[in-house]
Amino acid sequence: MDNFEIKLKEFAEKCEDLKNQEFENFGQMEQTYCNLINEGNQLRQFLLQNPELCDKNSLLVLTNQVPDISLLDEKYKSLANIIQLTIALLQKYSEYVQTLLAEQKFEEAINIYNQMYNFTRNPIYKKNIAEIYCLNLNDNAKALEVCNSIYDYAINNAQFCRLYAKIYSFKSDVEKALSFNKMADELDMLTQVKEFISKEDYIEAINVYDSLFTLTNNYNYQKEIANIHAVCLSDIDKAISLYKDLEKHLGEDPQYWWQLSELYDKKNIRYKQVLSIQKAIKLELKNKEASAC
Repeated sequence: MDNFEIKLKEFAEKCEDLKNQEFENFGQMEQTYCNLINEGNQLRQFLLQNPELCDKNSLLVLTNQVPDISLLDEKYKSLANIIQLTIALLQKYSEYVQTLLAEQKFEEAINIYNQMYNFTRNPIYKKNIAEIYCLNLNDNAKALEVCNSIYDYAINNAQFCRLYAKIYSFKSDVEKALSFNKMADELDMLTQVKEFISKEDYIEAINVYDSLFTLTNNYNYQKEIANIHAVCLSDIDKAISLYKDLEKHLGEDPQYWWQLSELYDKKNIRYKQVLSIQKAIKLELKNKEASAC
């Protein structure tokens, strides 16, 4: 990049001038901010591609390895404006999109949410877009398309699953609506479990796992109850007892036997520990053979 030092100084001056700049409309403001953000990113990329021009601490900040902006060399301090400009633009987007929604300018609101997603990759904006298509524009096909564009994330997020359920309900697909509501309930309860465990409220965590089992009939949740008894409540005997009750349901899973062998190890029951390890290895070999066919 020719005249890098000059362009860096010009960028700093533009950022300073922006503080007192007035705009005729939102579009002009958006374009100005986007141009500055892009200009700053080009300067940053040039430094990353030519690290010999930059000191070690500045490079750590510019590569997002260290968040302390004070470590930036003084001549590169203006590049910290990229973050501030982005935050400011997102705030302006947030305020403007609420105005558009109030005025029922839904297509324009979708465009703003798309811009916000492009800046942040935050899935919440995809959900907002899908909700507009579903609830305001009655376009369930488009709403599904938006959700499916981040499907791997969406099916692991309770809010998205409830949105899926709503969309399928509007499409009169009762089975899928119930299925996604069930998925959402499961995800919400898993969040509750994490919160209870973080608070060391293990009895409540066990109660939620019981509810999860009732909801899903997934015996792995019963296994998690046994693990809480073993790891959190130091009741190995109870854990082994619960594991034994689960053998007819989980006995074909090698992981079940590996975890049971660890419990026997803690109780110093070597014979059963070895047997459990042997069963785990046998099942793993069996699964490998089956997958190779």
